[in-house]
Amino acid sequence: MTLVALSGCNSYIYEGLADFSNIDNKKKFNSFLICPKYICKKKVFYKESPVYGIPKEVLKKILLKEIITTPGVTIFRYNNHQYQFIQRSNFFKFQDIIDVTFYTKKGFSTYAMYSRSR
Repeated sequence: MTLVALSGCNSYIYEGLADFSNIDNKKKFNSFLICPKYICKKKVFYKESPVYGIPKEVLKKILLKEIITTPGVTIFRYNNHQYQFIQRSNFFKFQDIIDVTFYTKKGFSTYAMYSRSR
């Protein structure tokens, strides 16, 4: 599994958690949004999220383990099953913000992930 890792431009941690249902990604560079169509209704995502035939809690455990064990990634915020991570690039320590939320629909699970620099 590969974690989206984009190099950031500025050093900051001031942005709140992403609102995936109302997200309006106007960034042309240094951002990536993967989301289910039924959540990101403005169709601003780059790729639709895959759907898995496993419970949401199992998917969450697998994906969070992969994210947390990625070098340079630390958890920054958690609120109501939404996670926000900061990933620092190896050399310059630029910061990217990565939001992840998990969803269940009709017995299947998926996620939304938004990575961006500032």
